[in-house]
Amino acid sequence: MNNVKVNVVSRVDTKINETGRTIFVDEWSVEIDKEQYERLKASYNTGKFKYLHEDSEIADIYRLYVGEDEEDYYSEYLVNYPIEIKNNLPFENLPKVKEEVTKYVESSYSDVSNTEDDLFDFSDEDLEQFEAFENTLNELNDWMNNKGFIRGEFYNHGFDLYWEFGVFGLQRGFTRPIGLILRAPDEKDIKAAEDNGYLCFTDIEKFKDYIQKTYLGGKK
Repeated sequence: MNNVKVNVVSRVDTKINETGRTIFVDEWSVEIDKEQYERLKASYNTGKFKYLHEDSEIADIYRLYVGEDEEDYYSEYLVNYPIEIKNNLPFENLPKVKEEVTKYVESSYSDVSNTEDDLFDFSDEDLEQFEAFENTLNELNDWMNNKGFIRGEFYNHGFDLYWEFGVFGLQRGFTRPIGLILRAPDEKDIKAAEDNGYLCFTDIEKFKDYIQKTYLGGKK
């Protein structure tokens, strides 16, 4: 049996059942082997599912993220397909994990239980502001997609929205990684992004202007 594993990273949201609101939690990673990776890829490529729990054939992989406990009556986790799957990365090209360290690893928080509790400490105004911000990001993603580019990923590498393999993705390639830092950007964040090869923007309209001039011949 092949015990080689890789880390894959997924955006995780939570849906509050009473209100229907969906709130971003974090990006979590899990360790999976090649057989699990290929099953995830096959599920994603059907185009039928947005979240892992929607495909019963990969329920065991979904449980790697959320654990074995029963679902909370008041909320449910919505685990997106891993970034590596969405970008069609071959299993063989991913860094291998030498030994299993933890069942799942969250990227920013040290205590997942606190993260879920904190969701319910937000005021209505906080939630409305966050939803408005996410709507802005989704609208920008829609704008990009309508122009023929792939959709960006949310909240990682210090970005609010980013294209790790460029706006055309791996299939067409050869475009520079690009991202937006919109919430209180500072020079340190921007420099860190640029040092990692990213073209960084802190303003949506300037980002759109760059896309239009660079890839669309100046057309709006």
